[in-house]
Amino acid sequence: MAASQGVRGTDLLRHGIVDRVIAELPDAADEAEAFIRRVGRVLEQELSTLVRRPVDELVPARLARYRALGIT
Repeated sequence: MAASQGVRGTDLLRHGIVDRVIAELPDAADEAEAFIRRVGRVLEQELSTLVRRPVDELVPARLARYRALGIT
């Protein structure tokens, strides 16, 4: 169903709606602790990148990205 709706993680990444996709190997429910650790590492990486950018640069960049997708 998600594939037909185009809302799988890879679809959202391809369309620029999400920045990263975190792998589930094969299902996060089967490896909850390992999955949460991966989520934590990705969040740490993403947040450390964001805090180094000026706020007045972040908002226009995000808005432009969504406008290009026809979301706003």
